[in-house]
Amino acid sequence: AEHGKHIHMEKPGGVDLEAFEKMIEAVKKSGKTFHTGYMYRYNFAIQKLMRMINSGELGEIYQIDAEMSTYHSKEYREWLKHFKGGSMYIFGSHLIDLVVSILGEPEKVYPFIKQTGFEGVYSDDNNFAVLEYDKAIARITNLSVEVNGWGMRRFAVMGSKGTVEIKP
Repeated sequence: AEHGKHIHMEKPGGVDLEAFEKMIEAVKKSGKTFHTGYMYRYNFAIQKLMRMINSGELGEIYQIDAEMSTYHSKEYREWLKHFKGGSMYIFGSHLIDLVVSILGEPEKVYPFIKQTGFEGVYSDDNNFAVLEYDKAIARITNLSVEVNGWGMRRFAVMGSKGTVEIKP
């Protein structure tokens, strides 16, 4: 419950609710702020995909296609100006985390960071990146003004023995 400390409370089969409740009580008593974070890597479907990759079920991975877009308010897109890369920093990080977990460090990265200017806001809200590997390519894209952003989210892995696509 101390500032700057990260507490991971997942146990096999789910979250340890008793430990969580104890932590919340400690936070309340201390008067400190409690904040949660979500990493896409803990999504059930992503964890199953990672097991498939690690077991060799998909064979050698040749391509990854990933998109995590949403619709942000004008105020949120103004706030994105504080981060170099804007929505790629906020959402792309989840996808880059997975790509690097699967393929390792890329040989080259080709970023395309754009500003839509939607509603007069010029933040980095329209982004695309290609990560290049010896035999593989990963495409990562995100947009902060995607009307159906949640419905368009996608993580697809193509290997020599099979393909898996995860969509909401």
